[in-house]
Amino acid sequence: MRSLNDERKEFVAQNHNLIYAFLHANKLSVEDWYDIAAIGLCKAALSYDTSKSRFSTYAYKCMWNEVK
Repeated sequence: MRSLNDERKEFVAQNHNLIYAFLHANKLSVEDWYDIAAIGLCKAALSYDTSKSRFSTYAYKCMWNEVK
């Protein structure tokens, strides 16, 4: 399993508010779903390709896959 390097950790920290936006947009409880969405955000940071799409769009898809 790959781990986040310092650059990716900083990227996740800068974009952690996407978790709240995602949960709010999908009417999910922060208390129940935050950790699962955070896993999705970390997976997004690991596999994000800047040439494909905006990070927020990609992160939403990754978080959705974790919640499913």
